[in-house]
Amino acid sequence: MVNRFFHSIKPLLTLGQLSQCILCAAHGQQQLDLCTACEQELPWLGHHCQRCALPLSQPSAKECGLCQQHPPPFARTVASFAYGPPIAQMISGLKHNKHYGYGRTLCFINTRMIASAYLHSQLPDLIMPTPLHWSRRLIRGFNQSDLLAQDLSQKLGIPLRHGLIRHKRTPAQQSLNAQQRRRNLRGAFAVKADIVGQRIALIDDVMTTGATVREISQLLIKAGAAEVHVWVLARTAT
Repeated sequence: MVNRFFHSIKPLLTLGQLSQCILCAAHGQQQLDLCTACEQELPWLGHHCQRCALPLSQPSAKECGLCQQHPPPFARTVASFAYGPPIAQMISGLKHNKHYGYGRTLCFINTRMIASAYLHSQLPDLIMPTPLHWSRRLIRGFNQSDLLAQDLSQKLGIPLRHGLIRHKRTPAQQSLNAQQRRRNLRGAFAVKADIVGQRIALIDDVMTTGATVREISQLLIKAGAAEVHVWVLARTAT
């Protein structure tokens, strides 16, 4: 299983056609629209909690104190970046300005990072994007989590299942504190697929307090999911 998976994602870990850097317009790398210098300066996520991806200052620590005291309903989080410039601007450019060049680069790096994280462990059975309310999707024109999920499904060979709905429109999470975020999301989501016994990869763009992925993970576990892994582009420091 591991050998077959490695061969399937090997092209993601190697290089292909040259491109142009989307940040400085210099010559890009093969298959990646970033030059080497800009790629190295990205805010890569360093040592972090294996459960929620919160950055950790102690190299020996495997989980943050909160996850040790109150384990979340998801088993693992994989994130590529600490949330900060220029990643924050790239994610915002994709979401609000339809800058698909940013999206392609973020998808490539995200898929490569996740592929590397599972070289010696089993991939989940299904991929599910975090849903938008229909009215917000209508205004934006797309769901960025769905774009990430489609790319991951295609490149990692994991079935994509749109088994979640957001039937309650809520205020934007960015303007709320942690407690308000949790209250804001109660009853906002529902599971509409048979996922009994399945290991689910839940896809989102940014993880801040974890309120969204926690709420959805609880629903997935209640619906019979065996395990939930969270895959995000970036994780904030708090």
